[in-house]
Amino acid sequence: MIKIRNLSKSFGNKRVLSGLNFEARDGETLVILGSSGTGKSVLLKSIVGLMKPTNGSIMINGADITKCSSMELHEIQKKMGYVFQEAALFDSLTVEENVAFGLTALSDLSKKETTKRVEECLSMVGLKGIEKLKPSDLSGGMKKRVAIARTIAYRPQYIFYDEPTTGLDPIMSDVISDLIIYLRDNLKVTSLAVSHDMKSAHKIADRIIMLYKGDIVFEGTPKEVDETDNAIVRQFVSGSSQGPIEAERTFQL
Repeated sequence: MIKIRNLSKSFGNKRVLSGLNFEARDGETLVILGSSGTGKSVLLKSIVGLMKPTNGSIMINGADITKCSSMELHEIQKKMGYVFQEAALFDSLTVEENVAFGLTALSDLSKKETTKRVEECLSMVGLKGIEKLKPSDLSGGMKKRVAIARTIAYRPQYIFYDEPTTGLDPIMSDVISDLIIYLRDNLKVTSLAVSHDMKSAHKIADRIIMLYKGDIVFEGTPKEVDETDNAIVRQFVSGSSQGPIEAERTFQL
């Protein structure tokens, strides 16, 4: 289980996260919603140890990663998989080499075993037989699925998704959402996803947290999202520019 207690993050005088408290339960998918600039990605990067919070604790499997040594943090990070927003594939490597990249660093598998694992993971994300292609040969949706295959190749206990459907058309977004559900059910991983895609969040989430100006303003199930009278959540769900969420304007209505 992941437990966040009194987590804050500031950059100089600008506070991005303000004393957050929540848990990600074993085997669930927790979605963190919020508009751009609300601190979603900062929160995710803090949880995986890529960014150090200003205050608070992040407990993962009973260890507070804010107080771990570099070596201890590295051992915990071996249990994590991170799917970057833009896939972050290496353009000079083939798909096979991209998917095998983490395995080479984090496992003792032989070359034959690595090749078999890569094939299994690509098959799992619906991309069997593309091992020799380069990222430039792939569509946006294929790149995202290769990135997910790379993440699951070393069999993490936790998967973190940073805007998993950004830049994809509605149909491919739904394919990625289905894949996230499939991985949760079949690999029994605990997943955290940050998103502003309400449709995807509603589909993949067991629970949803909404951030606004660095604070948690809502926590509940997708059904509770539909039924809430919270004005901030209602505005976000409807996609309206009118409401408590401040929309930046460069023109006058």
